[in-house]
Amino acid sequence: MRIFVGIPLPQVACESLKSVLHTFQSSQAGSAVRWSEPEGWHVTLAFPGQVHEEQLVVLRESLQRIACGPIPLTVEGVEVYARAGVLAAKIVPTEPLFLLQQRVAAAAEMCGFPIENRPFRPHVTLARSRFEGRLRALAEDFETIQARFVAGRFCLYESVRDSTGSRYVVKSEFLLQ
Repeated sequence: MRIFVGIPLPQVACESLKSVLHTFQSSQAGSAVRWSEPEGWHVTLAFPGQVHEEQLVVLRESLQRIACGPIPLTVEGVEVYARAGVLAAKIVPTEPLFLLQQRVAAAAEMCGFPIENRPFRPHVTLARSRFEGRLRALAEDFETIQARFVAGRFCLYESVRDSTGSRYVVKSEFLLQ
């Protein structure tokens, strides 16, 4: 199975983002991209990738030992990740968020999962397209996109691919307290 660890967006943050996105989804540029479903919006902390059931059990136990309090997060603005073909809402980086991400990555590495070496850039994927110009046109139209919330949990997800893209199934939930 293909797994990752992330912070799910609470309902209040999803509603705030959906109200802003509604206008863009029905625009010409917006109709030419594949929008992600709000139920799947999350901030990825680590992506171990393909695992077996036995590895999942060990990772779950390691993640349960992470101690970290609730984390205030702010969604502010959008950016385009051209290589990935993604329009993303930017999450303002904070020390508590980086600390949680480092602890999650360390827990995964201790279980034998190599974690990507690129810098952590917290974001929420809003839309995908193979055509960078479409994403850039959308990004230019976003004057302000902002939402604030407190992350009270993080989850271990399974990414299940089907004909419509990927859907995310929560395998375990870990409270931030």
